[in-house]
Amino acid sequence: MPDPQGPSDGTGQPPLAAPGRGRRTFTIVMLVALIGLPFAVSMQLQNRAHGPVAVPDQPGGVLEGRLTTPTGEPAENVEVMVFVLTQVPAREPAVQTRSATDGTWTLDVPPAKDAAYLLRMGGGPWQWASRSIAFADADGAPLVPDPIEHQLIEGCTLVLQITRKDGKPTGPAKVFAEGAFEGGGFFDPFQRKLSREQSFDDAGEIRMDGFPPMEGKARVVLDSGITVTVPLLLVLGENVLSYQL
Repeated sequence: MPDPQGPSDGTGQPPLAAPGRGRRTFTIVMLVALIGLPFAVSMQLQNRAHGPVAVPDQPGGVLEGRLTTPTGEPAENVEVMVFVLTQVPAREPAVQTRSATDGTWTLDVPPAKDAAYLLRMGGGPWQWASRSIAFADADGAPLVPDPIEHQLIEGCTLVLQITRKDGKPTGPAKVFAEGAFEGGGFFDPFQRKLSREQSFDDAGEIRMDGFPPMEGKARVVLDSGITVTVPLLLVLGENVLSYQL
């Protein structure tokens, strides 16, 4: 759903270490690099659950949970997906679904060798939230994850409209959005950084959601070679910006 350069991401998430032979360490940098999010989004792991996660062979299993709005009402039709974290980049989620009318969801997570799982929830009007999931502990013993109860947080949507003076289509583009946002109040006062990348078939129809309120910039690189940089000051709801070439 974050700065992909390691310690500056502010998540406080410890490295993930694989036990036994070939022991290795998964850092936040690797985690971000390994999950090619839907639509080629690469984003910081926002609102990660804290604590170490085992990285043995994962047997998979059924994962279920319930999403609610900030007022405690069921959150319907919200994206829920699981990514497999290995040494090979995952460009798409291993499994995904949307929450039902009562906010509940269920995923049948496939087995994965020498890996860990990342659960992501949100999008649309809600901030992306992520947490690590395991179906085996550090010794390979099976685990049954508890149902995930998660209360969503309102987010920001960036709508960027780029046009040409001659009226011609602007063409495909890649957008790099980055900025800084505040932590979660008194017990989480630290500023965090976020970086996302997303490709679009038409630069005149750029829409990126799930951001926290933040200040930063968006750099739009058109296939034509033109680069446009616009400042960002995202507030809750839709933030519409226009730029003419």
